[in-house]
Amino acid sequence: MVFFAFDFDETLTQNDTLDLIIKCTKEVDLNSLIWKRLSQRYCNLVTFSKAEYFKNHKNPSLEDYCEFCRVNEMDSIENIIESKCYDEITKDSLFNIGKTEVKFHNEVPEFLSKLIEEKIPVNIISANFSNDIIKGALSNIKNSEEINIYSNDLEFNENNISNGNIITNYIVASDKLKLFNNLSKDINNNETIYIGDGLTDILCMLNATVGIVFSPGKSFIQDCKEFNILLKPLSTWTEEDLKLEDEDENEERTKLLFFTLNWNDIISWWNNNKKVFL
Repeated sequence: MVFFAFDFDETLTQNDTLDLIIKCTKEVDLNSLIWKRLSQRYCNLVTFSKAEYFKNHKNPSLEDYCEFCRVNEMDSIENIIESKCYDEITKDSLFNIGKTEVKFHNEVPEFLSKLIEEKIPVNIISANFSNDIIKGALSNIKNSEEINIYSNDLEFNENNISNGNIITNYIVASDKLKLFNNLSKDINNNETIYIGDGLTDILCMLNATVGIVFSPGKSFIQDCKEFNILLKPLSTWTEEDLKLEDEDENEERTKLLFFTLNWNDIISWWNNNKKVFL
């Protein structure tokens, strides 16, 4: 049996949803300013450290580079916790804002519903900081309770009010890959399709039977060039590409991902090829 795994923010959704957490705080205006400052600091740090990394490392592996990113991510999380901008948020407010304000790409809700109807396992593996926002967003989709959600989360007290801490489960690509591999072992035929958009998804996409990049950005494309990962349009995929999965174990596996800029392409690809996987 095949199973699907998806990133959440900017893969299923039209925009990043992390900003919505701030809207659930008691001091929205103040915390919005704090969040803006923290976001800019994070972006500056990532840009600088990435340049320094490639300047100081000759022929690094993709896995090493992804793990290197953990330092920046944890630094950012520690700054968020220290700022206390995630204090005193209720689980209900997060669920409700996910339900009312998260916007999926137009084709996503129906596509997920059809996968569920076809009894195909659907998993979301996200670096988002709120499991409840994801649940709230999915609650608008038919039979969404069948979707498995794996994410980071805020820490709550017995009254379901956040204490400002963040539970870190999936910070970098290797964290997602570990979960993805464990999920893969539970599927009889081990056919997997992973759809994501960023560096935290890249190892899962490369290890999936089919890895699909949704609307890759400039930074992601640069990373693929750096690590000799071939990006091909999803429209060029054929059943012959599955043979890459059956190469001799002693041969280096081709690093190949397929990309698309719209969800209609993904749906058309699946409708035309699902017989190969089912």
